[in-house]
Amino acid sequence: TFVDSSLTTQYGCTNKHTLQLKINPVFDTIVFDTVCKGTRYTNYGQNFTATQSGMYSHTFHTTLGCDSVQTLHLYVYPTYDTTIRAEICYGGAYNDGVFNVNQAGVYVDTLQTINGCDSIIHLNLIVRQQITDTIDAEICQGETYTLNGFNQDTSGQYSHTTQSYLGCDSIIYLDLQVDNV
Repeated sequence: TFVDSSLTTQYGCTNKHTLQLKINPVFDTIVFDTVCKGTRYTNYGQNFTATQSGMYSHTFHTTLGCDSVQTLHLYVYPTYDTTIRAEICYGGAYNDGVFNVNQAGVYVDTLQTINGCDSIIHLNLIVRQQITDTIDAEICQGETYTLNGFNQDTSGQYSHTTQSYLGCDSIIYLDLQVDNV
């Protein structure tokens, strides 16, 4: 910008002044970005651990010394840390598409969400033991032993599988003695 002006001094002389003024630009920019929760964010002059979505402003100085403001609209994708507590019966297996295990223990796996963020799954697996019991019984010849799911009238060893109160297989062994009358 050029500005010409003429001024008259107190002695009647004319002074002509030319001002050449250059206005340096100021920038105000808006940027949008995404990141996974807990990730260190270092784009666009920022440097912080992303924990929540929001707007973040940063003031820069241009090479010409003017302030410029950059506003970051940041969306923070969630990450997940999930614990599954499960129980299976002895001889069974736990299979949910991530874990396929048959022994008690704590298992950990890391998966990615649809947005590419790490998510951790913990499995605490309990294996319920099989319950066994042996019954020694005697009956007289001509009688039938009908307790605990059995229906026997001959001496011998028998087994019967049923469910425990936990829903797991339990085996009852019967050692039956038939006495002569």
